[in-house]
Amino acid sequence: MIDLGLSDDQRQIVDGVVALLQENCPVSRLRPSAAPSDVHRRLAEWGWFGAALPEHDGGLGLGVAEEVLLYFEAGRFLLSPSVLATTLAARLTGGDERKALCAGDRRAALVLSLGGDEAYCIDGAGAQVLIAIRTDEIVILPAEAFSGEPVVGLDETVALERGRLDHGLRRGGERTHVGVLLGAAMLAGVSRAVCDLAVDYAKVREQFGQPIGAFQAIKHLCADMGLNAYAAEAQVKAAAAAAASTPRDAAFQIAAAAATAMAAARANGSIAIQVHGGIGFTAEADVHVYLKRAHLLSGVLGGLEEQHRWLLNCPPPQMA
Repeated sequence: MIDLGLSDDQRQIVDGVVALLQENCPVSRLRPSAAPSDVHRRLAEWGWFGAALPEHDGGLGLGVAEEVLLYFEAGRFLLSPSVLATTLAARLTGGDERKALCAGDRRAALVLSLGGDEAYCIDGAGAQVLIAIRTDEIVILPAEAFSGEPVVGLDETVALERGRLDHGLRRGGERTHVGVLLGAAMLAGVSRAVCDLAVDYAKVREQFGQPIGAFQAIKHLCADMGLNAYAAEAQVKAAAAAAASTPRDAAFQIAAAAATAMAAARANGSIAIQVHGGIGFTAEADVHVYLKRAHLLSGVLGGLEEQHRWLLNCPPPQMA
């Protein structure tokens, strides 16, 4: 039986990460009125980008389960997708380049293929490396492989460019599902964060002389969000456990985690806006930003249909 609870060491890691992100990356930093901030260097100082790399390689030597916990919090605090890209780039490189990525001296950006040579680049400013996540592979390219122009995207908290990607400059790749797993963890964090926002708002927003959370309709919406978030968290942890201990089942469990987390994040984002009412769409509220990020991350991982297709083609988990 898989234990999905946190060990004492894992709890300490989570507490440390939450303290780091609360101090340096509050979600309020993404509001239009906030001053621009770049937390990349601070994350590097903590050891974020080499968390799962061996200590002799300059990493922290953590396992995939601990890395998933980091990216759950990355989703809750809406860290840029470039954080995920830099972590994956550090896995695919070595030597001085790996050290530079882990130290924050170099950074990576995610590219999302639109088919053929058309692609989007997300938060690509200052990036020397590009990462494309496919269902079972991480692809690495140099920054000069992409050329594009800024466009306005759904998620205005990230910079988006649309252009062309020269696949002939591909530097390498790795047959692994870890990119999808960490992306699913971010989506699970999004689903939990908007659930918490909606519950907190339902406790203080009053209508007809009492908090709206006292009304049955709101209670049911919050309960639905809680179940969605729990399902996403549990499946992501199960996928991490499979990746660490039963690799034959990892592909199936990770695809299931991605599909579950995508659905949960998008559903919870919509429900949370409904609980907030009209204020949920305003710049002063954070809840709508989570819904936009849920759609962005879903696209980065290939979308719900891609994960369903992968699930149908994966061998089912073997019973012990």
